[in-house]
Amino acid sequence: MAPVIQSEVPVPNTLGIPARSSWGVKVTSIEELKFCVKWARDHQVDLLPVGSGSNLVPQDVVEQFVVQIGMPQIEVIAERSNSVLVRADAGVNWHAFVCQMTQNGWYGIENLALIPGLVGATPIQNVGAYGVEVAERIVAVHVLDKAGDEHLLQRDECEFEYRASVFQHRRDWIVTAVEFELLTQPNANLSYPALQTHLASNKDKYKTATPLDVLAAVCEIRKAKLPDPDEVPNAGSFFKNPIVSPVQAEALMGADGSLSQYPEPDGKSYKFSAAQLLDRVGARSEALREFVPGVACWDEHALVLVNPGRCSHGAVMAFAAELQRRVQDQFNVELTLEPRVV
Repeated sequence: MAPVIQSEVPVPNTLGIPARSSWGVKVTSIEELKFCVKWARDHQVDLLPVGSGSNLVPQDVVEQFVVQIGMPQIEVIAERSNSVLVRADAGVNWHAFVCQMTQNGWYGIENLALIPGLVGATPIQNVGAYGVEVAERIVAVHVLDKAGDEHLLQRDECEFEYRASVFQHRRDWIVTAVEFELLTQPNANLSYPALQTHLASNKDKYKTATPLDVLAAVCEIRKAKLPDPDEVPNAGSFFKNPIVSPVQAEALMGADGSLSQYPEPDGKSYKFSAAQLLDRVGARSEALREFVPGVACWDEHALVLVNPGRCSHGAVMAFAAELQRRVQDQFNVELTLEPRVV
């Protein structure tokens, strides 16, 4: 049965922007998605695939056909000596997937617990947290193009980089499923300093630091630092951590010697904490809270922009632009947005 396409429907977004699209529908199968692709082509309208909207900053009026991806299946497609290959549809809830895989004894993504959104969004942004990027465990990504044809991209074809992938440039591709290779032997990644500190300060609770311990610890850290989008509208980290040249890094450290810097694997650049830069320019100050009433930086983490007033796209972007301007003026560093502006 063909899905029922409606006009003037809300655009899913965890940032709380009261956006509406020209047309919208939710699909739960590849056949329904193919119908929508054909419908968009026949009616000469742009199709915008979305998940839960956890990484979107939509305009108040989105003049596109918004298709919410809801395919829900998970299946084991191969078992190997030290790993298992799992295929998850794009509409699977990411955190639930992480929990289920870890509880099954399949490891490698436990550090990515409690990241909001669906499986289909993870390769697009190459989500990462607490020392792990999702690209490390992705084997292949299934996509549907705007002509209605299916393709399978191997990991190397996805062009994964820091918070980036080929999917950010190929808007004609819709992610429909992702294949992950997960380890069957525990190998907890404890490289992230905040995770190390949390585990060390809770030794009675986490004595061996198993992958299940890591999952629980990551959840505790995130809940303490980050707001629940269901309670306080937000899109997670709003800016990427800037990566700068050695010359820029030296200038930054000269401007504020207490800033943290992290050498990149290429040996030619350094990553700095966007949250630290934002704190230095007063992102969480009372004065800035008055700049755009209803929009602010979260009390516990400057990198998370919250929209408790459920303000418009323009208000959110005006506040973000002011943060960017202040960091640029004080540190000569350009902050780029992590979520996608629609």
